[in-house]
Amino acid sequence: MSVSVRTFFTELDGPGARQFPPMVSGTLRFDIHDGDQVEHWLVTMAGGHARGEQSDADADCVIVIDRVLIERIVNGEERMFPAFFRFAATIEKDFALIPAFEWLLPDTVGARHPRQLASGWKAAR
Repeated sequence: MSVSVRTFFTELDGPGARQFPPMVSGTLRFDIHDGDQVEHWLVTMAGGHARGEQSDADADCVIVIDRVLIERIVNGEERMFPAFFRFAATIEKDFALIPAFEWLLPDTVGARHPRQLASGWKAAR
């Protein structure tokens, strides 16, 4: 099932939400470009929990990204770091918050835990 960008951000603090290390705190703003339109989402992280809201307030970290790419990321079809490495998205200010935000993203589609992979190799011997 495809998750919309709005659903992803508004349900960050909903039931069953993922958590991240409690010592991380800060704000990230996503400037999502869709043609001539720009949508702003502010993610506040504190105490192991995150909350998303539509806002263009100042943030500790600003991520400028295309709508198609952020949709792929929130659906587990793409990871954030490779997008930065190929300059498909840009980061302004505090880069250190990105790894904590990745804890909130869904697992990559088709990904397996390394132990599952290793057990498959052992069985093949």
